[in-house]
Amino acid sequence: MGAGIEFHRYLDLLNERKWLELRLVLSNTLSYNDAYMSAGQYLLQLQDEVEASAIASWRLEILVHDRHSSQVGARIIVSAHDTEKTEEASTAPKERLIEYPQHTILVLEDGKISEIRTITDIDMKNQRLAHVDPSPQPLDQGPGHLPHVDLTQFYTAYIRCINDQTMKTELHKYCHPHVMWCSRRLPLDEYRKLMEDSFEAISGLTFRVRDLIVDEERQQVCTRIEFTGTPVRSYAGVEPNGRSVRFAEHAIYWLDRGKIARVVTAIDWQSYRKQLNS
Repeated sequence: MGAGIEFHRYLDLLNERKWLELRLVLSNTLSYNDAYMSAGQYLLQLQDEVEASAIASWRLEILVHDRHSSQVGARIIVSAHDTEKTEEASTAPKERLIEYPQHTILVLEDGKISEIRTITDIDMKNQRLAHVDPSPQPLDQGPGHLPHVDLTQFYTAYIRCINDQTMKTELHKYCHPHVMWCSRRLPLDEYRKLMEDSFEAISGLTFRVRDLIVDEERQQVCTRIEFTGTPVRSYAGVEPNGRSVRFAEHAIYWLDRGKIARVVTAIDWQSYRKQLNS
């Protein structure tokens, strides 16, 4: 089976809580967020996470699959029971569901899942939203939207532009004048400033592409970027403490006429803050 089909199967089994059948789609030993464990240990940890977060269901929103590789990337909308208590102790909280995004990358080996990397959008989870706005769907890639570009070469050059901090003069080569970023339509200058701010806040910041999944037909990219550097000013709600950090982002891009038009992303702010608060 292809990686895309296996991902659908994995998600269906999760939603049906068929833990024994889920064991059959996993390698005997796998990597879950870079921790190696047996399939049985992973399932026990997963069940604990489901219970702790009161997860009701997972809904696939975006799937990016390179048909020539064994990797697949996805944006999932998690639906969970709102367990937050009301201010009045005598009043039980109303039963309601909240939604938040989770980005997941799966790697298959010999037809079974051998690596799982997930990032939950913790800030959106903490907002306890009843509904998450839908992400953009694949753009029409008809003749009017040509040219297609080699996505691996394109994205490698895009990240090089960011790491070299030549965005002011070169970012327009890779992006449209406006970029839809996480439901916000940003002029290119504002989109660039998001990245420039991170370089100002984190000394020696480096973007390293860990996973790169491309769908040439749909002109979509799904990636895991790992960041390293030393924070020097307040950023993401925490103060620097002199320590270096390592954290990650999962992002999905849509290209239109050879340039980035839309982006949705999840950054592991929980890990970033934990490293500075510990």
